[in-house]
Amino acid sequence: IDTSISKTVNVPADYPYEDFQDLYVQAWQSKLKGLATYRPNSVLGSVLSVAPEVKQPEPLKADLDGTNQRLKLERLPNAV
Repeated sequence: IDTSISKTVNVPADYPYEDFQDLYVQAWQSKLKGLATYRPNSVLGSVLSVAPEVKQPEPLKADLDGTNQRLKLERLPNAV
């Protein structure tokens, strides 16, 4: 089956079952040769997810003391 006549539909877990069933009828009426649906559940989990935004750490403030060019750290860097 070629991708031009086959589609995958990812639906949310709270998508009504009646509408979910109708996806196959719509695909058949649209003359698709194949349809794959994915509905996440507690056993399989989900294919797509949104990860929380990770905050970038504040840059270390440098206190340059002339010719010595030493950095004064106000806090330790986070472990890698």
